[in-house]
Amino acid sequence: MLGPASRHTILSRTFERRFSLADHMKVVGASLDNGLLYVDVVREVPEAAKPRTIKIGTTVATMQPQVTEQKAA
Repeated sequence: MLGPASRHTILSRTFERRFSLADHMKVVGASLDNGLLYVDVVREVPEAAKPRTIKIGTTVATMQPQVTEQKAA
């Protein structure tokens, strides 16, 4: 069992906890409620990393390669 001096030593230490966030995560707020820490995060994905839509054509002209120039052998 811990004596009064041991309890004081444990309670007087500072507490620190570090977390690593995933890529593109940003902390926007935090609160402490009833001893629980709530952390508000948002995911901010840059335009270059977002998926993009590419329209695929089905016309004959786009499916066949065209020769623009031929060189003599």
